Amino acid sequence: MEGPELLEAEGMATVLFGKTWEDWLPLVDFFLDQCAESKVASRTQVKQYRKGSKPRPKKMKEIIQASALYAWQDLRKEHADSILNRDPLHVLQTWYHLHHGNPDMPI
Repeated sequence: MEGPELLEAEGMATVLFGKTWEDWLPLVDFFLDQCAESKVASRTQVKQYRKGSKPRPKKMKEIIQASALYAWQDLRKEHADSILNRDPLHVLQTWYHLHHGNPDMPI
């Protein structure tokens, strides 16, 4: 199972707020390679995004949702009881904070 089907199966929330790609990129950057592996984005697109290109709104939503799913799957290994909110922003901020120790989140 790949792409949108995986997101639907895991029940990831679809609310993405009104943030720009620049706001989201620090939170999803670690997961862009996984997005390419699961065919959410191509490797060429991932390279372009890391160089400053912006995805179209639909692609941005797919990348954010997929990244949140990957972050949630990683978090639940050690923090299953504390990661009940599946909102992408919450999940990605939590993962980022635990892995980077930065209380001043970019969003």
